[in-house]
Amino acid sequence: MTSSSSHPASPKAPGLFTRIRRSPTLLAGLIGAALAIWMLSGTFAGEAGGPPEEAAPVERELFAVQTRLSTASPVERVLTVQATAEAERILALRAEASGAVAELPVQRGARVSEGDVIVRLSEEDRRARLDQANAQLAQAQQDYDAASRLAERGYASESRVRTAFAALESARAGVRVAEEGVANLEIRAPFGGILDSLDVEMGEFLRVGDPIGRLVDSRQLIAEARISQTDVRNVVVGGGAHVELVTGESLEGEVRYVAANADPATRTFLVEIAIDNDDASAPSGVSAQVSIPTGLTPGHFISPAILALDTDGVLGVKTVDDDGVVHFVSVEIIRADDNGVWIAG
Repeated sequence: MTSSSSHPASPKAPGLFTRIRRSPTLLAGLIGAALAIWMLSGTFAGEAGGPPEEAAPVERELFAVQTRLSTASPVERVLTVQATAEAERILALRAEASGAVAELPVQRGARVSEGDVIVRLSEEDRRARLDQANAQLAQAQQDYDAASRLAERGYASESRVRTAFAALESARAGVRVAEEGVANLEIRAPFGGILDSLDVEMGEFLRVGDPIGRLVDSRQLIAEARISQTDVRNVVVGGGAHVELVTGESLEGEVRYVAANADPATRTFLVEIAIDNDDASAPSGVSAQVSIPTGLTPGHFISPAILALDTDGVLGVKTVDDDGVVHFVSVEIIRADDNGVWIAG
């Protein structure tokens, strides 16, 4: 009989990945080694390839510009302000006596001369009052003359003469009042002009002080403007001015008034310019632009197309120096016209 025996098999050794998974220290070391190899490989590759080539410089293409030599010459500085031009004399007519309107010799819009009757009131009993006043004056004159003759002969006292004289003076005053009452029945033009408005109708009863109309004398216009504190010292009474009305008229004037004190609200100074308008062709009460010369200053005349703005919004022009380098120079506009602008700076 044969017998046999068996032995148990030996256990298998663990693999590499199993050992790495079980050992965090080994895993960290492998990751660090891999990073070092990656970084060294890049360095060596750079050394093998040599330094990187520098970028070739980009050449800027220069462009041509047109230049012009400009020499400063004296130019008149002009202060330009907005204004309102109105007639020098505008009068509101009012009744100086009470009564009904009996006659309207002129119509609204008519041109009248000094002394022309505009409205005539009803006389009513004013003529009779004037006749009565004249009769009282005649009687008072006779009484005074008689008292004076008697006093010279010694038949009348001095007090009687003084009483007669007082009555005479009172009668004279009565005549003047009656005459004024008759004269006031006619409202006349105190100066020549245009009857711009007529506010009464035939038969209308007027009282003393009631408005009748408005008389406008526009043979001379007054342009009123306000100028700043910095400009007022350059404006003098008697200086010339050019006025452009919004209606198209171009007129010459003269500064007749410059306020000595600024308006406390706006800190501006009132200036008045007298404008000749002999034929009254220019209307009253319209807007205007006033140009007042304020002296000479050196300036250059250029085309507005040459003006430019820098990055800060400053107005200027570009100049070229002897080396051909362009520079920006700030300027001030002195004045402008249809052909160009005068600048300084």
